[in-house]
Amino acid sequence: MVDAFVYRKIKIEVRDLLLNEVLTVEDSRIIFNVVKSIDSFPNKAVISIYNPSAEFLNFASSENLKIDILTAFLNEEYQLLFTGDIRRTSSVNIENDMIFTIEAGDSEKTMIEAFLNKSYISAVQKKRIILDCINAFSDIDILSNTLSKITGTYNGGFVAFNKVVDILDIVIKGLNLEWSIQNNQLIITEEGETDNFDFSIITFEENLYKKPIPLQDGGFILDCVLNAIYEPHKSIFISEKDYEGLYQIRQVVSNGDNKNNNWRSVITCK
Repeated sequence: MVDAFVYRKIKIEVRDLLLNEVLTVEDSRIIFNVVKSIDSFPNKAVISIYNPSAEFLNFASSENLKIDILTAFLNEEYQLLFTGDIRRTSSVNIENDMIFTIEAGDSEKTMIEAFLNKSYISAVQKKRIILDCINAFSDIDILSNTLSKITGTYNGGFVAFNKVVDILDIVIKGLNLEWSIQNNQLIITEEGETDNFDFSIITFEENLYKKPIPLQDGGFILDCVLNAIYEPHKSIFISEKDYEGLYQIRQVVSNGDNKNNNWRSVITCK
């Protein structure tokens, strides 16, 4: 199994899209918790930054901002772990440190505010409704191959007068599919779907802190070294005797502290 300590680095970027301004923090102590899952609720992140500059503090306390969490191992390129809307900030003084905390949700603002008010004629394609939902979201992308999973029509027509997330639940889950937004991108898969051509390999020597914990549904909980490539809907291959197999990632809880011995992703897979 991997050693408990892994060299790593983190960068926080806060963006004001209207003003086209970005401020970055890299050298401060940064502690974060990111929860991503196959769910129709926004993924969440909580980031605590120790003793940020007054400029960053004032900038990040404004409204309508985006935040990115980028992580990497030493000497490697940064990868995007999380992107989202800042919804709340707070600060507290503990001993000699001022700790500034940011709470954010992946596409949270548009998921809460986006509505679709439209009536569709008989035999409307379900894919058409999904495309209108994406347009109502306005700033969310979708994988083109993902849309191919949306098939069939509503022979009696369809009336959409609700939040877009509720309409997506009706149409997508009605096809026994699942959807969620990961890093501002809508993804649709079947429950337990795996990809034989695009998967991450998990081994005791390189990735795991401890042995996998088996679940009743045949999946596992994996305590791994943090890596931004682990995302819900994606596939992982456990390459170890007694655990070997290809699994779909259902949830990833990532915790990091760039000044302490905590840098892990806890994966639930099935």
